[in-house]
Amino acid sequence: ISSSWPIESIKAQAVAARTYAMNQVEGARRAASQRPYDITGTTLDQVYDGAHQEDYRSHGAVRETRGQILTRGGSIFPAYYHSCCGGRTERASNVWPGENGPPVTSDEWCARSPKLLWSYTIPAKKLSEELSKSGARIGIPRSIATSALPDSPRNEMLLIEDEEGLKTVLATTARKALGYANLKSTWFEVEMRGGNVVFTGRGYGHGVGLCQWGAKAMAEAGHSYRDILKFYYPDSELVTLY
Repeated sequence: ISSSWPIESIKAQAVAARTYAMNQVEGARRAASQRPYDITGTTLDQVYDGAHQEDYRSHGAVRETRGQILTRGGSIFPAYYHSCCGGRTERASNVWPGENGPPVTSDEWCARSPKLLWSYTIPAKKLSEELSKSGARIGIPRSIATSALPDSPRNEMLLIEDEEGLKTVLATTARKALGYANLKSTWFEVEMRGGNVVFTGRGYGHGVGLCQWGAKAMAEAGHSYRDILKFYYPDSELVTLY
């Protein structure tokens, strides 16, 4: 999250990040992991670009929320967050099977985000190559469609017809294969245009938990970080752990 954004949105991010990190630490310790670290500095956990990106405002948000985390039923949980939900957050189990995340929230706060709407065009041959690298074994598409999740506007599958017939690819697999910065979410429509495949979608990220652009708009409207956290994690409790 940008340290130039309203301080209440940065404080909300600090609490969410701290909660997520502590949950990952607990999980690693319970699993008796042999790896010499608890979390990564990438999108696999939490992106960290180095100390040169830190400043007094981000430090201040951390200090002002020192020791504060979110719990659910008395337990620390993975407080997921993302850039822009596109108007509706997502169930964690739709992204990570078996994961129990916060309830779905209709979100009008991120409506003015520059990441609300997006499009991505890729040659059909290139799409085949990138998906095949993920183990999908997809030929050059003759047609392409989507299969939506039963309880969400986001997609579960890509349905691709190639020279061998109908193939299916998980939408989450397609995002990873094509690049998260290209296929920005699984909330999209897709069509063939000539030799290209064109995706048009909403939001940026998996959509679970806190929407950073929504948090920014809430803070600009005068809401506190406590309000923001309660909006995106309505079944949680803010507690001071240390």
